[in-house]
Amino acid sequence: MRLAARRPVARRRRLAERAPGRAREPLVRREPHFAEPAELEPREVPGRLCTREALRSRTVPPPPARRGETAEDDQGDEVERGATRGGHGRRAYRTARDMGSDRGVRIAVPWHMPLPCVLRPRDHSASLPTPEVALRPARRALPQAACLLFVCLLSAGTTTGCAVPLGEAAEMAAQGGETRLQPQMRPIRGGERVLIIALDGVGDGALHAALAAGRLPSLARLLGPATGARTYRHGYAPPDVLTTLPSTTMAAWATVVTGAPPAETGVPGNEWFDRTERRFHAPAPVSVTGATHTLQSFTEGWLGRQVQVATLFERADVRSHVSLLPIHRGADLLTTPNGLDLFQVLSVIPEGLFGGAGFSAEAYIEMDEESVGPILGGFAAHGIPDVQLAYFPGVDLITHASDPPLEVQQRHLEEVIAPGLARIFEAYRREGLLDDTWIVVIADHGHTPVQHDDEHALGTDPETDPPAVLDAVGFRVRAPQLTVSEDDYSAVLAYQGAFAYVYLADRSTCPEPGDRCDWSAPPRFEEDVLPVANAYLTSSRHGRPVAALEDRLDLVLARRPVEVGEIPEPFSVLDGGSLVPVEDWLRDHPRPDWLRFAERLRGLAVGPHGHLAGDVLLVSRLSPTDPIERRSYFSGPYHSWHGSPTELDSVVPMMVLRPGGDGDAIQRRVERVIGQDRSTERFVPLVLDLLQIASR
Repeated sequence: MRLAARRPVARRRRLAERAPGRAREPLVRREPHFAEPAELEPREVPGRLCTREALRSRTVPPPPARRGETAEDDQGDEVERGATRGGHGRRAYRTARDMGSDRGVRIAVPWHMPLPCVLRPRDHSASLPTPEVALRPARRALPQAACLLFVCLLSAGTTTGCAVPLGEAAEMAAQGGETRLQPQMRPIRGGERVLIIALDGVGDGALHAALAAGRLPSLARLLGPATGARTYRHGYAPPDVLTTLPSTTMAAWATVVTGAPPAETGVPGNEWFDRTERRFHAPAPVSVTGATHTLQSFTEGWLGRQVQVATLFERADVRSHVSLLPIHRGADLLTTPNGLDLFQVLSVIPEGLFGGAGFSAEAYIEMDEESVGPILGGFAAHGIPDVQLAYFPGVDLITHASDPPLEVQQRHLEEVIAPGLARIFEAYRREGLLDDTWIVVIADHGHTPVQHDDEHALGTDPETDPPAVLDAVGFRVRAPQLTVSEDDYSAVLAYQGAFAYVYLADRSTCPEPGDRCDWSAPPRFEEDVLPVANAYLTSSRHGRPVAALEDRLDLVLARRPVEVGEIPEPFSVLDGGSLVPVEDWLRDHPRPDWLRFAERLRGLAVGPHGHLAGDVLLVSRLSPTDPIERRSYFSGPYHSWHGSPTELDSVVPMMVLRPGGDGDAIQRRVERVIGQDRSTERFVPLVLDLLQIASR
């Protein structure tokens, strides 16, 4: 029996339900900015970061207590601390009250999380303001110093210091929300322009529900009235467009901006292990602590370097501006929210790092709101580009973290996204370009509601979660950290919401604790892969060897290993102790809710980088056809997740409109390009066609 989850110390803000006949409450009540921003000065912190405790006492707090222990805070209150399940489990949080504020709980931050040590009030006799009070003035008074702050805060998984040089972030911060990505920006070609609206986490059904309810009025006006099931006077929304498998953020956006499946892009998920490099990659950490790769994706193009195929911006070779998307290789300009809004963006983009409890809803709202200003600033300074990509990640994050998730998402679309789109459209209109600009709305995945507790969240607890199975079979599991000091692990886990990747070493190369495994050699099928796959299957079916995983997995897949450098085999379903090809298994066990499962699974696993999906593949129960009490996901506790092959997670919008165009003609053009494929792999060819650039 699985232990009952404890109630979290700091509860996540819930949005009040609107009573019938009453005016709608805003998502978050806003505090006015101070008329006189607090004057702050840099403070040197050589060699390490400070924490909240250190800001007051200038000392480093002791190591976290073990699970179940408590510690006294400065107010004399007992606060549970130190409990953790990898990057997502139970953590203790210090609230605004712990900071000496009487304003009540507004945000919650883990004990170990570094604080703004690079800034301090000039008046040292003044008490430290709460983060919510301090961050806003800092953003307006000293945007460059404020941007330096986010670098340290991103080292949330450690207290030893920032993982990248401050100079890199300072260079970015000094440019006030924009970074030139090319030595010399391409000239604006003119003619056909494309504006890409990239909505993270907004499935096809959610977008059309928002349009039907009048929540996106500026977009609806440009589309014009509906003339058919998916056609409008000025646009067309092709049905049944599928994203990657798993339907998870980084893998999906890599495919959107390249037109290639994960086995070719080299980005198989939010996090993964590369046995050829013996390195864990986590642009959006789910099972591990540490946000170094998230930060480096913005400061030095880290995620773009992982992408192994050409991007849209490289193939189009026209002036391209990108807002916030961490894959921007080949573009001319990257814009991000100014000052501390950038800190918020980079700190909360990881979907699993703090189990959704690290920041208030306001951080997610501001992330999307404040991204629009730099886009418009780029227009004013450099002109309206041939391609503009406006990425809105906050709508995904607030959906993960809110209850009820899908209702909150609709309100976010109405109250945050809609005004931002209106501002962007108006900028095109003022320049006389709107009617002749192609507007494409695209997303990476949808969302499935889940229960927010430790029973349904499959984390990294070594006794009750997926690592326990590996331990029971005799593997040494890599610690759930971005970088580890102990190098004798023989198994690695990487989480993707509905999927988990299991990487195995040949245990004969490292039989004893302390032995370093040879990860350049594949694991043995009979001695390594099959025992692990069978242990997960029996745990889910019969509760052995790990009772807490009973009925938590929908499917266990495995494949025969190949030598490094060879194209891997496709995954097969473990059934009755033997591997069955996916197509054969589906024929005997129909899953109509799993859309093009076999085809999309090959796109993940079979290709030059298919080995990045691991040796054993776990699929959790995350289907909307199951009652919510039965759904599970690989992550810390959230109110919704994604990654499954079902319609709710997998069908995404790929809407095309042109305010001066004809909807029927647009439909014919779009259908000619996407054909029967109907996946996000056709997005790049579609944009190139709209730009009248031959696909290359």
